[in-house]
Amino acid sequence: MPYSDRAIRQGDSTLMTTNMNSVVSRLQSSLKSRTDAVSRSLLKNSGWAAAGQLLSAAVSFGETIVLARYFSLTDFGAFVTMTSVADLINSLLEFRSGEAVIKFIPELRASKGIPGTLAFLKLIFILDAIVALVAFTIIVTFGRMILGWVSLQTVYFPALLIISVGFATRGIVGTIEAYFRICGRFDQAAKLYSISLLTRLALLVVVGLLVPTLPAVSWAAAGADLIYFVLMGGTLLFVLRRNGLNYASAELRLIKDIRRPLTTFLLSTNLIYSVRTLSSKLDTLLIAGLTSPAVVAIYKLSARFALILVVLSDPLSIAIFPELSHLNAGGRIMQMRKVILTFTLSLTAFAVVLVGGFAVAGHWILKTFVGPQYDSAYSVVLVMFLGSGAAMIFFWVRPLLMVRGKAHVVASITTVALLVQVGGLYLLLPSMGAFGAGMVFALNCGFTIVSFLFVFFVSGGWRLPTG
Repeated sequence: MPYSDRAIRQGDSTLMTTNMNSVVSRLQSSLKSRTDAVSRSLLKNSGWAAAGQLLSAAVSFGETIVLARYFSLTDFGAFVTMTSVADLINSLLEFRSGEAVIKFIPELRASKGIPGTLAFLKLIFILDAIVALVAFTIIVTFGRMILGWVSLQTVYFPALLIISVGFATRGIVGTIEAYFRICGRFDQAAKLYSISLLTRLALLVVVGLLVPTLPAVSWAAAGADLIYFVLMGGTLLFVLRRNGLNYASAELRLIKDIRRPLTTFLLSTNLIYSVRTLSSKLDTLLIAGLTSPAVVAIYKLSARFALILVVLSDPLSIAIFPELSHLNAGGRIMQMRKVILTFTLSLTAFAVVLVGGFAVAGHWILKTFVGPQYDSAYSVVLVMFLGSGAAMIFFWVRPLLMVRGKAHVVASITTVALLVQVGGLYLLLPSMGAFGAGMVFALNCGFTIVSFLFVFFVSGGWRLPTG
């Protein structure tokens, strides 16, 4: 072969290699840029979610102080009990349609455009209105009987109805926050939610100063819920009309093909959160019935410390759900994997530092801040940290399973976890006391996370679902 031919071929090969390297470099730069953008978006949205949660916690604490300070012990207890009754009934009936909005809106926007999105929003609002009406009807019908079960006289029934009206109006627009989040407007959702919280606190303070009676505080709570309804509903209508959109005229037939997966998703989320609602109340009731108030106090205090980890991951969980939905709908699996790995490693390091710090200084913290009578909670907190740490580190697995259409599996695992919790308490609590309850807490969290991870990897892991 002549030298000139070899030189030409070598030059062509070098040029091809250079071009290929350039293409690979551009792809890597593009992927890194998009992943960094997702991470920045996730951190920003987590910040807004965290700010909202911190404000909610502060307002709840302030509300408790106001009610305890300005109202009698009987009225305070009656108001809290009636609020819990209305909350429990609404929680057991709700389908958590906000999660359906986050799950289906990106897919509908890609496949059916704006008309499909508006039709879906219309369907969800109709569903929320029906649920609110059914919950209010149940309270109207059985309210007096329910009051008898919780040791309250029927004289409190009008106040219960007032509080229930507030829950009904709030439930109708409860999905709008999720819609703002899936549209990337975490800031708008957080600001509107914060305004409603501060308004509620202001109303309660005014009532406490001027008219410290149970009917007045019930009207104040219902009024705050009505303001939330106006804020959320009015903002959504303003945004839609500003963009020339009208969801009221949207045709539901546009989304008839998702009726079956949507029904499965809604029923599954209802079961998941109903079980969670029961689980959050059953443990304390069982511990009180099987042991003593002292054991309950140790357990609840330990849970407060252990759940610090979960509280820190909650804003991330809220923020990552919309991001995962967008990434999954776009098939950007590598970006999804990198974002999740980054946060998993970061939270693991944080958990190690925090738990290690408590292991060293836990006795001093308990004795100094809550008193020497709670020193026995040290070992309970440590064992509960195992469960809450796992829940924090793998906070992303449940939202990812929901995005992948595994809501029914999540519901099944959550139900089994509740049975594990109840069985574990009956087995360990009588002989081991608060430490046994802490072990059951850790076992429940561990079982749930391991089951979620098992389903995730068995169902394909990081590969896109094929059907």
